[in-house]
Amino acid sequence: MIGDEIFSMQGASAHTASHRPAKRAFTLVEAMVLLVIIAFLLAMAVMALQRIRQKNQEDRDSGRHAQSSLNEWRPASSNGKYCT
Repeated sequence: MIGDEIFSMQGASAHTASHRPAKRAFTLVEAMVLLVIIAFLLAMAVMALQRIRQKNQEDRDSGRHAQSSLNEWRPASSNGKYCT
């Protein structure tokens, strides 16, 4: 009797283990939510890059302006005359 119970328990666990449900795939809604999240993150990254590029352009322009204004006060030659 004890041997029969052990055998039936082992058979039951082997039987249920072989009939496990397959891995569940993404549903359409889950895939759409994932795509929306990725699109949102990409949009945020693009906006941040545009801000960085704009700031760099402004810095370059202000640097050129500052350089051109310094050239007005720098001697044009070694004789000490200034550009006006």
